[in-house]
Amino acid sequence: MTILESAACGVPTVASRIYGINDAVEDGKTGLLFTAGDVAGLTQSLLKLIDDLFLRQKMGEAARVRALELFPSHKITEGMLSLYSELLTERHD
Repeated sequence: MTILESAACGVPTVASRIYGINDAVEDGKTGLLFTAGDVAGLTQSLLKLIDDLFLRQKMGEAARVRALELFPSHKITEGMLSLYSELLTERHD
């Protein structure tokens, strides 16, 4: 959720390339992904965005557009409520 919330605010993401995050971040367009555990890759990605205001703004804008198109709040809320309902139903059966 944090990645989607940040994207909706126009903030690009730097994150490890793992399941789930790949769906939320388009590498090189809405943020930068690095291999999990790769400290040098994390550092390089962070410095790249810190040093390049234009890139940071461009990725932030792209992240916002993508978040609003693919992950609208009502869709996320419906999905979370459905999951909670399912989990609570299973627990009481």
